Amino acid sequence: MVRVVDVISEINELTGHIADSMKEQELATSEIAASCQQVAVGASEVTKNIAVVGSAAAATRAASGELMNLSGNLSEQALSLRKHVTEFLRDFSERPAVA
Repeated sequence: MVRVVDVISEINELTGHIADSMKEQELATSEIAASCQQVAVGASEVTKNIAVVGSAAAATRAASGELMNLSGNLSEQALSLRKHVTEFLRDFSERPAVA
């Protein structure tokens, strides 16, 4: 009978150890799940930031294209102005002096 009590006591002790191990595993699993959730939130934020950077790059590309067009127009206007000033000065210098 003592042997049966010893076996039951040993089984009870082992069951307690198993229950403790299961609690520890549950805690570890919960921590892993929380970490996965944080990683998912972080990845979502990174994706949003990449989209914002992409939009900003597209806006910058469009603005630089517009700036190139405007600078080309300004360059053409400067050449035209230089031509007109040169013609004016040439015509002015060729006019007879008024007495």
